Amino acid sequence: DDSNGPIFLIRALEDCGKTEEEDITPQDVAEALLNYAPYEHGFFWWGGYGVSTEHTAYLNLRHGITAPRSGSARQNGRTAAEQIGGQIFIDSWGLAAPGNPALAASLARKAASVTHDGN
Repeated sequence: DDSNGPIFLIRALEDCGKTEEEDITPQDVAEALLNYAPYEHGFFWWGGYGVSTEHTAYLNLRHGITAPRSGSARQNGRTAAEQIGGQIFIDSWGLAAPGNPALAASLARKAASVTHDGN
């Protein structure tokens, strides 16, 4: 998940059809996640609802809970929401916005919010 996750999530830039990168939303990233992450194998730790933050958020999305609520502490509890994946899956956003760290950080924050919240 540390290498293919960022690639899946960055597909949102291509798939959402928006012309300005800053217009991408957490839900655009969520749609890419649902389109590219194979259900319950590979990519994430499929540890169960309320145990693995990515699994929890993925199931939330499949059940109609939109992003960023899908990964929020309010929805999932702080223990699940603050697992480390949010920091791991954001590496590629710096490559999507070279020379523009503010945009890279904004994109990373939106993408991470699909599955994570808090620190």
